[in-house]
Amino acid sequence: MARDGYVAAIRERIGSDPLLIVAAAAILTDAAGRVLLQHRADTRDWTPPGGIMDLGETLREVLERELREETRLELTGPATLLGIYSGPGYAMTYPNGDEIQAVICPFHCPHWSGTPTPDPESLELRWFERHALPAVHPHHRDYLDDHFAGRTGRVL
Repeated sequence: MARDGYVAAIRERIGSDPLLIVAAAAILTDAAGRVLLQHRADTRDWTPPGGIMDLGETLREVLERELREETRLELTGPATLLGIYSGPGYAMTYPNGDEIQAVICPFHCPHWSGTPTPDPESLELRWFERHALPAVHPHHRDYLDDHFAGRTGRVL
């Protein structure tokens, strides 16, 4: 997990104790309906691109920033909120010991441009079909399943 901005300032005060965070995740699809996942360098999990909101940002700005940073892609049109996923089931501890409980806001992002190019936070980026998803972290599996099932508007 990157330690810059708002989260780093809080971590300086509280150390690795649990922190409530808001995150946006981008469900990017290609013409074949496949989703783009990143193989994260820090946790070794497969997840959609996304990240933690900084102070002063909107969720749209988080999506745009994280897509640009993690994939070098640009969001070029509307993104649709899939739902809001939260609660104790969305707690985790990073390999560095930092604990979080996330409120994840995934968005379907069919309008994008560029060629997916991984950054240092990613081991690789790859397109996956619904029936061939890798072992995705459970936090992200919930909303990916909802995306593929066509469910929207869930609040957990």
